[in-house]
Amino acid sequence: MTKDIDPVRRELLHHMQNGKILDAIDLILQNLIEELEIISSTLIQGNSDQLESFIDKLGVRNDEYNQILAHVLADSVFLPFNSTYLLKVQDGLAEIIELIQAFGHKWGVYDLEKWIEDHMKSMIEIAKEILSLLSSWIENDHNIDLTKVQALENQADGIHRDFISKLYREVEDFKAFHLAEKLDSLAEEAIDRSEVLAKDLMILLKFNKISISDLPSYLR
Repeated sequence: MTKDIDPVRRELLHHMQNGKILDAIDLILQNLIEELEIISSTLIQGNSDQLESFIDKLGVRNDEYNQILAHVLADSVFLPFNSTYLLKVQDGLAEIIELIQAFGHKWGVYDLEKWIEDHMKSMIEIAKEILSLLSSWIENDHNIDLTKVQALENQADGIHRDFISKLYREVEDFKAFHLAEKLDSLAEEAIDRSEVLAKDLMILLKFNKISISDLPSYLR
């Protein structure tokens, strides 16, 4: 079960108020990972009504996260790194959240074959694995390895190509075809956007490492 809105919001505000913006970003990443886990488990259980309700709550909560982050960035007099990359990370998180929401809202509107459902689960798992890697980078910058993210993105590309090929060969039901193609497109875009987020976060973390010795003590 995801964390309640109030405790998570308090934790996020605490990080922001103490200048720990990277910790705040990590909190958002960890919650995205948890949300992907719930989506994956809901796909397995086949409860689309539960997923729809969950996605609605997810949208409200993550909109609030981004509003808090944007507000603090706009009001910050001092940032320990180039604000351009911080804003890119914020934008990347917002786009991934929107893609996950769109995926969740479309899931379950029409019955799909099991092999299509299994494909979607595989794509969700890859997205979750990439975001988990990014979270580990923030926890320990020695973990930074963009090649692992790129390998996962390449894996997703291969799975996507095989899926589309099979979809065109085997699915004659127009509604099923259209929905499966759209779900796959959303999942692939979320993975692609996660790779871009990884590149921006890597640069942000490098800026942070270089400038950390110059920070006021309350920001360290």
